[in-house]
Amino acid sequence: MVVCGENCAGINRNQVEGILPRCLILETEGRKTSRGSIVCGINPAPAPHREVEFYRRNGTSYQSLLRWWEEYKLKDIPYYVRLRAFVSELGFEGPILWTDIAKCQNESDDVKLSIKDHPQTFRRCSALFLTKEIERCPPDWPIIAAGSEAYRALLYLCPKRALIGIPHPTGSYANTQFLRLFESGLKLKPEVKSRIHEHFQRESRGIFKV
Repeated sequence: MVVCGENCAGINRNQVEGILPRCLILETEGRKTSRGSIVCGINPAPAPHREVEFYRRNGTSYQSLLRWWEEYKLKDIPYYVRLRAFVSELGFEGPILWTDIAKCQNESDDVKLSIKDHPQTFRRCSALFLTKEIERCPPDWPIIAAGSEAYRALLYLCPKRALIGIPHPTGSYANTQFLRLFESGLKLKPEVKSRIHEHFQRESRGIFKV
């Protein structure tokens, strides 16, 4: 993945300059051996300058990506902390596969990847990576789609998986949409939890949009 050479529309990818396809992590540390989950967004946010410089110094390898996740605490940014709380509160306390439908960041602040404007990019990238990632996960692991665009795409990409669509945890409306699902301390509201559980008791591999 990190050495992918596809020149897709709408992306910024330059491994020599430290701009890698990324955001594929299987998190097992601190997780139990029980049922896991897949958390999928649309594509990575632009890498900050510090991260880009790290990859330039340490090389284009998946090990470099794992080091950044662990040593530089990427795992502790709000995106991951909030989504981790959501899946854990639902009872999915096993490993988490963190991934995105497209693996590259936006071309620029002005040109952002979208399925509407760049359908072939998502089609190609999901076939190369996401489809294979999901095939390797146990069939009872649900997919949590971070954001409405990811949810709409995953409806069709993953028809055999339980799918839960939630607001993006750090997007423009995070405070009014995502955080409203929680009480203080990132404790999922009981009514939210019960609605989701009741739905999947009726249809174990169905879809539910919060």
